[in-house]
Amino acid sequence: AGIALVAASEVTRKRGWHPYAQAVAGGGVALVYLSVWAAFDLYGLIAGPVAFIGLIATTGSAVALALRNDSLPLALIGIAASFLNPIVVSPLGLGGSTVLVYVVTLDLGVLTLAGARRWPALDALALFGSWMLYGASSAGEGNLAFATTLFIVFAAVPFVRRALHTEVSPYRDVWISVGGGLTYYLAVMSEVFNADQHGAVTLSMAAVYAGLAWLSLRMSSQRDILTVTHAGMSLLFVTIWPVVALEQRETVVFWALEAVLICVAARAMGMRQAHLVGGIVMVLSLTANVARVIDGYQPADLLLNAESLVFVIQIAALYGIAALLRDDDEDPTLMNAAFVGAHL
Repeated sequence: AGIALVAASEVTRKRGWHPYAQAVAGGGVALVYLSVWAAFDLYGLIAGPVAFIGLIATTGSAVALALRNDSLPLALIGIAASFLNPIVVSPLGLGGSTVLVYVVTLDLGVLTLAGARRWPALDALALFGSWMLYGASSAGEGNLAFATTLFIVFAAVPFVRRALHTEVSPYRDVWISVGGGLTYYLAVMSEVFNADQHGAVTLSMAAVYAGLAWLSLRMSSQRDILTVTHAGMSLLFVTIWPVVALEQRETVVFWALEAVLICVAARAMGMRQAHLVGGIVMVLSLTANVARVIDGYQPADLLLNAESLVFVIQIAALYGIAALLRDDDEDPTLMNAAFVGAHL
């Protein structure tokens, strides 16, 4: 019945009934997919490897029909089903390495198709499906290699497309970098059970994204959205680092100094928007210090102790930020806020 529907879709397509043809083709592919699954899982008529090959052939046919009909919905159906294939045949006991090879091969095809046809929705599906299979994989000790491979694949996408001039949109490639990086970071942190190594992992991510920012700057010769995004991700991991590596008091001081350095860099590079980032980091420092005081601030001396030194550093940082923003004639809000904060 499924094959008959696919054949009927070709007849309707030739008559110019394109939306109807796409709907009929999608229904036919779904029936064939369910038939293969039922033959394997419900009735045991075919073995796991045969079912897996059958499912790949079915989903591949769906993508071929999508290309023939220039249909994004059909492509989404076929590719979504492709990511479900290893889960559907899970009784086969697919190991992590098998799933990894399958996922990387599938990703390369999907991402190539997304760039060639300008279908950015496929990027999102590939990212979600890949990490879904990572979570479902029983790779054990190989999980870290699995996650790292996925990160490399998706981190390389914007650069490959830019080099081949098949860029879908720099703004749409941004979320691949952000989503892939954050997902990878969470995956690695869940695999590294030694808390002492979390700081090294976080700084490594900051260094990787700093390198990606440098590479994107070299490729574009200007600060485009991709360069700014990579630099922002590097800064994000630098900001996260004290949370996983330092004590609360040290974190407060680190954020205060980081906020000043961000404002200095923003002034030197003429990036007024970056002043807001420095302000946000300074707010984090102030909030963390307030939480620290609420938890219990009872120094033996009011001034001559490390606890009070934290307040001195914060006040100095606020005055420093205010001084850096003093010449910002467009919007004195941040400068005034810094002065008020220092006085408080």
